[in-house]
Amino acid sequence: MLGSPNDNEALATARALRRILDGAGSSFVELADEIGAMGGTNVSKYPSISTTWTDRQRTDNLHTDYDKARWCADFGGMRLSTKERAFVHDLARRLGRYGGYATDRQAEWLDAILLRLRRAAA
Repeated sequence: MLGSPNDNEALATARALRRILDGAGSSFVELADEIGAMGGTNVSKYPSISTTWTDRQRTDNLHTDYDKARWCADFGGMRLSTKERAFVHDLARRLGRYGGYATDRQAEWLDAILLRLRRAAA
């Protein structure tokens, strides 16, 4: 998403990465140094980065509403309508920040979006 041609998506992704790094007591410079030093091998300090692209695209490990919303936000791309994109980004943000669960209606819509994206990816 950092390389997205959509400036808003790229900026939102950069800011989300900044929050993650700040929460870990790290910085972009440290991240770049760590990745550069690893030479493409496993980056243990940043486990989400160490997984391969196809591992992150897998959907069999989506157990919570947050996981589902985050996956849809990350991999939905242009397959989502503007309304769906706003919904999954907002839901992922709120659940990630405050925890909890989606309402029944939100969960139903999220599951429908996820099912459609899974079918499109197959």
